[in-house]
Amino acid sequence: MESHQFRRADEMYAAQTERIRRDIEASGIGVVAVSEATRPAEPRFGQLYCDDGAVLGVEVVHDAGNVRVVVDTARAAGSQPSGWMVEHRLRRARTGFPTLAWVEDDVTVLVDGARVAGRIIRVGDRWWAVRCRLGDLEISVGAQDWHPDVIAVDTMDDVVAMLARLQRPATPGRGEVPAGGEIPDHLRGEPHRALADMVLAVTPEEPEWLAAHAVRPDLPWYWGTLWRAAVRRQTELTDEPAAAAEHSVRGMVDQLAGLRREAAWFREERALRERAIGETLLHGTGMSDRVPSRPAQLAWRRLRDHGGRDPQAHHAAHEEWLAAWAGWAEGQ
Repeated sequence: MESHQFRRADEMYAAQTERIRRDIEASGIGVVAVSEATRPAEPRFGQLYCDDGAVLGVEVVHDAGNVRVVVDTARAAGSQPSGWMVEHRLRRARTGFPTLAWVEDDVTVLVDGARVAGRIIRVGDRWWAVRCRLGDLEISVGAQDWHPDVIAVDTMDDVVAMLARLQRPATPGRGEVPAGGEIPDHLRGEPHRALADMVLAVTPEEPEWLAAHAVRPDLPWYWGTLWRAAVRRQTELTDEPAAAAEHSVRGMVDQLAGLRREAAWFREERALRERAIGETLLHGTGMSDRVPSRPAQLAWRRLRDHGGRDPQAHHAAHEEWLAAWAGWAEGQ
C-alpha cells in the first residue's frame, strides 16, 4: 500500500508539472528569467497568476543563499506602483522600511539583448525592484542582496527544464518500505504538531537544494502515516469531512512552512516560533478562535482563498499576511 501511495504521489506531481507547462504554453506569455551570464542560480518555477482560468503572469525565482531574485512576467494591467516588490522583500526580512532611504530613478533593462527603458527603486543597500514594459507585457525584477552591473533578462527557451526541477525522482528502495511504517518515537504524540515539526525540519534546507540545482528531496518515508493521523485527528476535533479536514491540515503546515521560508523572526527566534506554531494549530483545529495571531490567521485564509488570480492582488494579499505576522511578532 505504501509503495502504491508513493507511485501515485509521483504520478500526481508529474501531472501537475505537465499541466503548468500546458498552461504557460497556452497563455502565449514568454517566460522571462535573469540572463544566464549574470544569474545567481538556475531559475525555478514560482507560481502562475490566473484569473477565470486564464494565465495572466508567471513568476520565476533565483535563490542562492541570502540572494533572492524574483522575475515576474505578466500581462500589463492595473497601476500598482513598482515599489510593492521592494516592500514585499522588506516585510519578509522583518525590516522597518519606513526608516530606510528610497531612491527612484530611470534604468535600462536588457530584454533579450534589446535595451528597454524602465524604472528602478532602491531601498537601503540590499533591496531593489525594476519594472519595464515590452508590448503588452510588464516585466518586474525584485532582488535582495544581488547587485549586477547590468540588469539583463532573457525569454526562456526551455521551460520544461525549469519545471523538471520540481519533479520528485524515483528513489531506489522506496517500494521496499513496509506498508504503514511506524512513526519515530520522537514524533509520537499530537499528530498535528508532529506533522508540523517534520515539515519544518525539511523546509530550511530548500535554498541549499535549489542553489545546488538539486531536486526537492522526499519527505521521510513515514510521512503518509503521520499525515493520515493528523487528518483523522482533525475530523475528530472539528467534525469536518475527510476532504475538508485534509484541506485544513494542509493549510496549517503550508502556512508554517511559508513562515519558515519567509520570516526571519520565525527562523531565528525560537520562542516566537513556538508561539506561532502553537497558535496556528490552535486556530486551525478550531480549539481557539481568540489567539493573538488571529489577524494573521485570517490574512492567511484570504491569501489561500485568493488562488493567485491577479498578480498584483495576490502579492498584496501576501504582503498583508506577512505584515500581520510581523506585527504580531513585534508585539510579543
